[in-house]
Amino acid sequence: MQRDPRFEALLKNLNHNPSKPAGLLQKLGAIAAAAVIFGLALTFSVIFFAVVVAAGVLIWGYVWWKTRDLRKVMRATQTQARASAQRNPKPGQGIVIEGEVVREVREERRDGTRN
Repeated sequence: MQRDPRFEALLKNLNHNPSKPAGLLQKLGAIAAAAVIFGLALTFSVIFFAVVVAAGVLIWGYVWWKTRDLRKVMRATQTQARASAQRNPKPGQGIVIEGEVVREVREERRDGTRN
């Protein structure tokens, strides 16, 4: 591997100039800076989480409010379909109890009325 001669002096200075050990004041300053950064990060994350939750609740409430008429129509249609199925069961339909099909059969009398 070849080295660029322009950076040779920089590399020599890095290799031969050991850094000084950090003093007590530098260590305390680093700890204080880390604590401040951690506190700011925690504060902003809590605020961000609260904003996301509030936006989610607002969107859910908007969708719930806008779909309330559709839910009413769906419930009414489902109720009508159930009532219709109970009044006029189609062939092959009936009440299923533990795997058995129970179907009411209405017999017509000879005079044309149902029993």
